[in-house]
Amino acid sequence: ILVMLGEIGLINNQLQLGNSALQPLQANPNFKSSPELYNCLAILALKNNDPQQAITLLNTGLQFNPHNEILLQNHAVINDLYLGQVEQAKKSYLACANQKTLRNDNAGTLRIQKRLRTIAERSIPPKRGKNAKKR
Repeated sequence: ILVMLGEIGLINNQLQLGNSALQPLQANPNFKSSPELYNCLAILALKNNDPQQAITLLNTGLQFNPHNEILLQNHAVINDLYLGQVEQAKKSYLACANQKTLRNDNAGTLRIQKRLRTIAERSIPPKRGKNAKKR
């Protein structure tokens, strides 16, 4: 019931309800290693404008489930779009793409490859041509 209440709080943007339902489950041996628990808590932290806490929660979930593609993907996105941690984002995107490839999720793998190309293009300095101004 607590998991459902937590998810309802998350879906309906009732962050206090979500947190109060999900936080105690971290100490419960039946849920302690649940990737869904840490993913929901991370999303709640993100909705509370705390991306660093979201990463901490995802890292905890990844300790229990290092190949969980949802945790990996959210880890990548938060590092990429919220924290600007490009190198960590690339590692997580690649790990997630590997999991998607193992499941034959070609569309998911292609989406991640596209994002990685965008990141790579962003980090390439513009070329200077013959007519470019020198500073």
